[in-house]
Amino acid sequence: THGSAKQFDDWGQLIREATPLLYAKILAIKNNPKLTPTEIATQVANVWSDQSLRHFYDNTTGLLILNIDIVPDSGDILNPAKTFYYYNLDRRPVLTVGPKGQATQTTSDPIFDKPTSQTRYETGINVAGLTGGFITPAVTALITPNAMLDQTDQYEYDRAGNEEKHTDAEGYVTKNHTD
Repeated sequence: THGSAKQFDDWGQLIREATPLLYAKILAIKNNPKLTPTEIATQVANVWSDQSLRHFYDNTTGLLILNIDIVPDSGDILNPAKTFYYYNLDRRPVLTVGPKGQATQTTSDPIFDKPTSQTRYETGINVAGLTGGFITPAVTALITPNAMLDQTDQYEYDRAGNEEKHTDAEGYVTKNHTD
């Protein structure tokens, strides 16, 4: 069997996740008869704080602003992969920046709060100094569009908010019909 575990904060927001392999490591620590209860507690706490998938939220808005990816045993816990999330003033996601600076900009439908377009930029941005949160002109200025290499998906919705049409970056169209 494969188990996993999650931790939540006082507001019910997901703050840490242990995937099946990480959860197996936690169970191995807990079931190690050579460790004292204090050693078990310390080692398990270290796994959760240093190696789990961690989610960080803005203290004021409650918006997800940062994910820190799982760090394997051989990984560098001081330099984990981070993904930053930015929002407009309506609290809709507008930009995601991945660990290597890969940026995806989203435009949302104002009624259904679903994406009408998503552009994945070919040119990455420098992640130094990024924090996540509300989008600012300074963050937007980091994006370098390249019309020849950027990839944009387009979405259309019916009056009930169901996806009617998706056009991918290569121009392929998927039409959906709902009754």
